[in-house]
Amino acid sequence: MESYKSALNVLFNIQQELETEIISVRNSLNRVVAEDVCLDIDYPNTLRSAVDGYAIKFSETGNYDIIGTVAAGELHEYELEEAEALFVMTGGIVPESADAVVRVENSECYGSHLYVKNEFIPGDNINKPGEEAEKGYQIIRKGTLIKDTVYPALFYAGKQYIEVFKKVKIGVLITGDEIHEVEDGYQKGRVFNTNQYIIESFFQGLPVEIFYVESVKDDETLTFNRLNEMMNDFDIVITSGGISMGKFDYVKKIFNERGFNILINKTKIKPGSPLMVAEKNNTLFFGMPGYPAAFTTNLILYLRPYLKKICGFKDYENKYIKAKLKTKMKSRLNTDYFNRGRYEIENGEFFVSDLNSQKTSHYLNFAKANCLVHLDKEVSELDENDEVDIIAF
Repeated sequence: MESYKSALNVLFNIQQELETEIISVRNSLNRVVAEDVCLDIDYPNTLRSAVDGYAIKFSETGNYDIIGTVAAGELHEYELEEAEALFVMTGGIVPESADAVVRVENSECYGSHLYVKNEFIPGDNINKPGEEAEKGYQIIRKGTLIKDTVYPALFYAGKQYIEVFKKVKIGVLITGDEIHEVEDGYQKGRVFNTNQYIIESFFQGLPVEIFYVESVKDDETLTFNRLNEMMNDFDIVITSGGISMGKFDYVKKIFNERGFNILINKTKIKPGSPLMVAEKNNTLFFGMPGYPAAFTTNLILYLRPYLKKICGFKDYENKYIKAKLKTKMKSRLNTDYFNRGRYEIENGEFFVSDLNSQKTSHYLNFAKANCLVHLDKEVSELDENDEVDIIAF
């Protein structure tokens, strides 16, 4: 059995080749950049007006002759002589000869004549070339997910194409004759397919392609054949169920007896110790437990960080936050517990509460959870106000 940290080390040391492709920036949302993205020119690349106002060449009297109007984006050849002004809209190109741009509200216009009411400082309201950033400035670093403000920044920088990591192809096999869909209605002794939708929820927005493969009956030969088929089509195969000690746990038997290289056989965590990771023919297999609570915990602790790593993320490991307990929590020595919890922020501090049942067979309180609370293997009981590490969802 691998400890929690030992299992993480095994995963992060697996080398799966990351392939890249060049795509239109218009198709780059929710992809991971495979290069440092830098500016090709200075920003701005000309003198530009920061306001709607008048570019002026200094006059001691404060009176100026207006020689024209310039719109944003308009190319022109205006140059200013002493006591001349040019109306320039926000973002418009300012002549090299201008001393400053005076705001409309700080001037008075009489036809083609301008009077500047207030004193100004040379360079006022003029954005200089390279003022925001110079050519070669790194906008986005390699391993960044293109989303939120990153996506529009690529357009702002004028990028047409960008190199990204290819999407990871994932095949999912939900095992167990007892599994059925919500459309089938309640049937005594059967359980609703939940783990497929845990994957959908937690992998949303990641650069992956997920394929749900039709399940097979609890039969060793059928299961082996299905896994072999999937091996040819996917970078990662995720199975749900079949890796514990049951009579029909054929996934575990196949991994152990059918030529797979076992990397992780079991972990010392709760919930979710029945985790198997194996490889064969350059495909990585995650044998995940069937209980949704254990499945979710392993997905957060192991599968999602590894998946982010092979998607090309620079920062792929879970982030831990210090929090104080508002309720007592219990665990057992020599096992890392990851309890469901709900954190709140009070006066800048994180506080986390237990959600009562932590049984592996229970799942409903995950709907109220927003974090996992790590109880270290050297601790068996924690009191209110004790400090813990949490992983926020």
